[in-house]
Amino acid sequence: MTSPTLKSFIQQHTHFITDLETIIDTIIEKQHVYLYDTSAISIHEKAYFRYDEMLFLKKVQDTPVLITDVIAKEMRLIEDVEQRYMKYLQHFKTILYVEEQQLYDLLKVDFDVTGAKREFLGASEQAFTCIQPLRDTVRKARRSFQHAENIILDDYISFFVNKNDKNRGEISLLWTACVLNRLPGTFSITFIGIDHDLFSYVEQACLLGRNKDYNVYIMSNETLLQIDYGQHQNITKLQKLTDIYRNEDRKIMYFNRNEDIMHLIRQKSKLSNQDFIKKITCNQIQVVY
Repeated sequence: MTSPTLKSFIQQHTHFITDLETIIDTIIEKQHVYLYDTSAISIHEKAYFRYDEMLFLKKVQDTPVLITDVIAKEMRLIEDVEQRYMKYLQHFKTILYVEEQQLYDLLKVDFDVTGAKREFLGASEQAFTCIQPLRDTVRKARRSFQHAENIILDDYISFFVNKNDKNRGEISLLWTACVLNRLPGTFSITFIGIDHDLFSYVEQACLLGRNKDYNVYIMSNETLLQIDYGQHQNITKLQKLTDIYRNEDRKIMYFNRNEDIMHLIRQKSKLSNQDFIKKITCNQIQVVY
C-alpha cells in the first residue's frame, strides 16, 4: 500500500495535482497526457543538471505529465536529500500524481459503482495481458463482483511483493493508461521510457490485436531526438543532444527508409551515435522506440 508519508510529502512539498476530478478535467482539457517512466526520468534529470538540457520538456510544453506512486517511490523523492528529481520536475507546468490504489476511484468520478467495477475489470484485464496470474485474478474477481476491486488490488500487491517489485513501475503506468482509456472523452496517451519491457507491455496490451488503440503512443530518447531534428534541421544540435541522451549499448527499434519509402519489417539493433546521426540526417530510418 502507499505510504501515508509519501502521499503527505507529495501534497505538502510538490506542485503535483492529486485530486482525481482535477486530474481527469486536466487530461480532458488538454486532450493528451504523457506517462513518465523512471528510466527516462533518471536520464533526463542528469541531462538537466549536467548540461542544462530539457529535451522532453520542450516537447511536452504545457501538456500534463503523469507519474504514479510507484514511480515516485522509485525516484526516492523523500530520501533524495539534494532533491534533484524535485528540482527537475518543478519545471513542468502540470504533473499529475495517481496512486495504484486510487485507480478504481478514478473511474468512480464518471461512473456509478457498478459501471466503475465493470470498467475497472476490463482495464485490469487489458493491463495484465502479459501476466497470466493477474489475468486469472481478474477472472476470479468477476465471479465475486461485489469485492472485485479489492480482490484485484490485493492479488496485484502480493504478486509484485513476490517479484520484488520488478517491472512494477512500468505496469503501474500501463494499468493507469488502461483505466484512463475507459473514461468518457477522447484524448491521447503517450508513454515516455527507455526500458524495452515497457514497450513490450504496452505493445501487447494496447497496440496489437483486439486491444489495438489508436490513441496510445510510446516514445524514447531516440524518438525525441528525431522529432527535434525534424523541427530544427540542426546537425550540430543533434550531435550535441545525441551525446547527452543516447546510450550506444541500448538497442533501438526502427523502420528502414529507402528514398522516402519505409520498409515494413521492424528492426531492433544497436547503433553507434555516429550511425544514428547519419541515419537521422539522411532520413534513412523512422525511429519506433
